[in-house]
Formats: sequence, C-alpha cells, structure tokens
Amino acid sequence: YARQDQKIRVYDDAGWHISIRNKCTITSSKPLSALIFNFQQPLDDQPSLLSFKEVGVLFQRFGHALRHLLTKANYSEVAGLSNVEWDAAEVCGQVMTHWLYDPHTIQAISGHHSTGETLPEDIVKNLQNIRGHMAGLNLCKELYLSRLDLELHSKKTFWRDIVQELYPKYHAFSFDKYDSHPLSFTKIFSEEWGAAYYCHLWSKM
Repeated sequence: YARQDQKIRVYDDAGWHISIRNKCTITSSKPLSALIFNFQQPLDDQPSLLSFKEVGVLFQRFGHALRHLLTKANYSEVAGLSNVEWDAAEVCGQVMTHWLYDPHTIQAISGHHSTGETLPEDIVKNLQNIRGHMAGLNLCKELYLSRLDLELHSKKTFWRDIVQELYPKYHAFSFDKYDSHPLSFTKIFSEEWGAAYYCHLWSKM
C-alpha cells in the first residue's frame, strides 16, 4: 500500500513484477517472483478498493508473473522473463489485459464491497467502451512516442529538432514551441524502456 513518508502514491498505475529466482532444472530451482503495488490503504472499516485502471495494472503485472512462474525453459538464463526479446516483452501482460475487458470477467471480479451486488450491465458496457474512447488519438500518440524514442536513441540531432520533424506526422494539431514533453519522458530515460518503448504497442498486436 501507499504509505505516508515511506511509499508515496505518485501514480495510480504504479505496479511492478520482481523476478526473485528463475527456474532451473539442473539445480532443481523453482521460480519465485513478487508483485508490488501502490494501492490505497483500507480506510476505517472499508477495504482497499481498486479503480478499473488499477485492476488493469494488476492483471498486466500478473501476466508477467505467470510468464515467469509457468516457464518451460530448463535453464535459468532463458527462463521466465530473462533474455526475452523486446518485441515479446509485454505479450503476456497484454493478453491478461484483454481478458479484463470481457463482460463475464468484469462481473466475476467486481461487486459492492458490503452487499456483494454485481455491477449493472450498463456500467459494464461503459467500462468496455472506455477502451475505444479516443482510440485513434491514443494510437497516434503511442506511435509518435515509439518513433520519438527510437530517434532519440539513434541520432545525435538536438531533441527539439527531432520533435519538430516527427510531431506533425502523428498529430492533427500544431506543435507548441514551448512544449518540452520529451524532458518528462521518464520511461525511456530513467526506466528500462530506452529504445524499447515500441514494445508496449507491438505486444498488443
């Protein structure tokens, strides 16, 4: 859970899968992993409730855990998530996320925390429709960020010049000269997705 002064809740989609031990048949080692989240703490008599977005993060990270734990590889160097090509790094997580949008899945995992009443069909339908809302704009944005990531890691050109060249190709509106969004593109600079951001979109296919 998020804890004051210890584990601050910065993002509502924060979640991690940690590979603790890989499977290895030579040493009879069984795979071990952990899921770490940043959900809200229970409040008074109310349990910790998750938003639909947080459930999506849970499903995606659980997909990573399944890939690590159910591996059929015999050697630890290639078991689970080790040495997986970037093109396939997010496949299992995306498969689990697809299941989340199935109406039967939504109703099976949801309900009122005190009465147990399932979600009405109209709310389930709305949750399904969320995925298609502004889908074209979101796709263009992800294509742009994926291309931007690759360009920034393969050229010595100043970042603003790269942005000014790419931005009009993926957006219907003009680029604001004061826009410095690449400077906050933390996934490719401070996380492991440098020159690999495209795999999020690629894995969905």
